[in-house]
Amino acid sequence: MVKKRGKGSVAEIQENITNKLSRMDSNNSANSSEDLHGKEPIADEKIDKKKGRGASKLKMVSGQDKCKELERNEFGQPIGDNSVKYASFLGCMIKEFVPYTLDGWSDIDEEVKDRMWSYLQMTYKVEDWEKKIIFQKLAKLWHDRKFKLQILVREANTSRVASRDLSLLKPEFMDQNQWDLFV
Repeated sequence: MVKKRGKGSVAEIQENITNKLSRMDSNNSANSSEDLHGKEPIADEKIDKKKGRGASKLKMVSGQDKCKELERNEFGQPIGDNSVKYASFLGCMIKEFVPYTLDGWSDIDEEVKDRMWSYLQMTYKVEDWEKKIIFQKLAKLWHDRKFKLQILVREANTSRVASRDLSLLKPEFMDQNQWDLFV
């Protein structure tokens, strides 16, 4: 059953809203904003960019006894318990095997691609027909990560203390020689 509201209740709601708005207006100062609960003014300096996920901390572990099974949905996408570790594994594999100093994904030697494929097959049960799809995913991961790193380098180059900023941007997994070539 739906209870109908009378005009008195609508008027009460409007009055209640008007009172709350007037209290908020009287409490607000011209130079600062106030949070939704009206408890603490928020200075514009406190508002920062949302913190991102950060770099993957998954270590490349070799010598595992068993290959991990991957469940797949009807579209062939990994799902289930091992899918998250699988995605992290692909990202870490890119960091370990493919340098960012290359001009493009096509510059990677076939030997490196073969080593990556065999390492992936030792860790996860993947079929040969998946190789093309997996390497397309790896190429996209490599391009995306390289692009983000290039943006950070460009932003650091525009600042006054560029050399110090650039040294702070160097990823942990990258050699200093490789970083110098990249920058």
